[in-house]
Amino acid sequence: MAEHKINPNVVTYTTLIRGLCLVSKLNEALIVFHKMQDCGQMTNVITYSTLIDCLCKHERVTEALSLFKLMDGARVAPDVFTFTSIIDGLCKVGDIDAANDFFVELSSRKLQPNVYTYTAMIGGFCRNKRFSEAKELFSRMKESGCTPNVNTYTIMINGYCRDGKLNEANELLVNMQESGCSPDGCTYNTIIQGFLLHNEVSNALQYVEKLSENGFSLDAYTEALLLRFQTSRILKNCAYLLEY
Repeated sequence: MAEHKINPNVVTYTTLIRGLCLVSKLNEALIVFHKMQDCGQMTNVITYSTLIDCLCKHERVTEALSLFKLMDGARVAPDVFTFTSIIDGLCKVGDIDAANDFFVELSSRKLQPNVYTYTAMIGGFCRNKRFSEAKELFSRMKESGCTPNVNTYTIMINGYCRDGKLNEANELLVNMQESGCSPDGCTYNTIIQGFLLHNEVSNALQYVEKLSENGFSLDAYTEALLLRFQTSRILKNCAYLLEY
């Protein structure tokens, strides 16, 4: 482009940054970003959000937060995608309180959380054993008119299973289907694992049938759990026979 005296603009640079991020060449993407700044090229919310999202996906959250702060200095307003990337990144590194602070800030800036924002925050609460907060946010999500997706439901079902509330997990899966959201393989594997880990094998086997009927397969962990129970039953039967 330089040979033809064509100067790259913000769209050109941002497209290049996005392409580098897509192939996980994050450091190269950052070099391009700094080159933009050095030559006085304007940046926009897409430029920043693309880099922030990629940094968070690679668990380089500190750098992502630094870029987020730079946005204010550059008078570039973050959007819902920017906030969602930060929230998801903080949740994945276990900084739930900071993630929740960003979730609150999102609303204070009069931005509306979307299904991905809610799902990221709910997932963070569940992974860090703060299930009561996850349930509260899940209720607020539905009250706000934001429809949960299959990932949101699966995370909540997993939360109920971990909390030992298998009836509630089962009810939520039924409600999920009634609301028009179809379970996927991950959903079925999640509830099967929940039943197996609480020794409710018959309920687990019912969902194994449903999983198969819907064209999904058991994952490696679920298969291992089923094999463990099968082996345990065989050993019990052998012990019973040895008594005679």
